[in-house]
Amino acid sequence: MYQIIMSFLRRYLEASHIHSYLLSPPIKEPVVFDNGLRDYLFESPEYEKLLHSMLDACQLKTVYFLTDTYGCHYVLAYLPDGNCLFIGPYSYVKFDEPLIYRLARQFQVPTNKMSGFKSYYYSLPFVSQEERFVLLILTFMDEVYGSQNSYTVDFVTTPFDEQMLYGEYSAEPSEPEDTLQDNEARYQLMADLLAAVKTTNAKLAIQLMHQFLAKVPGPRFSNPLKDAKKLADCV
Repeated sequence: MYQIIMSFLRRYLEASHIHSYLLSPPIKEPVVFDNGLRDYLFESPEYEKLLHSMLDACQLKTVYFLTDTYGCHYVLAYLPDGNCLFIGPYSYVKFDEPLIYRLARQFQVPTNKMSGFKSYYYSLPFVSQEERFVLLILTFMDEVYGSQNSYTVDFVTTPFDEQMLYGEYSAEPSEPEDTLQDNEARYQLMADLLAAVKTTNAKLAIQLMHQFLAKVPGPRFSNPLKDAKKLADCV
């Protein structure tokens, strides 16, 4: 059942153009986890160093929601079987030309790199409803870990490509929990969804997925969107 759940989640993400990786430590080959942005900008992007720094800093039974200095977002979690799930990049902000040029000025992107730099952000997967996306990931994690009490969640607002060198992870507090009725309704929908996934009924699973997302409540979690807006204001 665990493999079926992970397969469905990753297929759903891919349908949304969000990449995901199942990594098996120790990782010997570099993983181009940012869809090639650093490889495009730098001669030595140091993917291996960044990824190993992230994995070394992460704790077991913890789901991390991460951001980097380029305004991209990721999810990282060690799974019960010892593998590591890595999701991203994606963005909660739809990048337009003025914001892209602000980022280019901040990072001193050379003129001959601007065409590819703009193309990268225009094609970066956009998640319009952050809270629904986060709750979707965590609901699947409930099933993967066995219950919502079997793991913790860490929203890391400091970019990991700075933080891995200069500091430790810091958790963001979450908002109060939903009502019992809200949780029961959502868990029932998730149970129906997982049953459809188990029977490989893709059409029904997608229908139930949309129903599940419609039941997601208002903001409950830390809001990386605010950090992106702050970044835009400061650039």
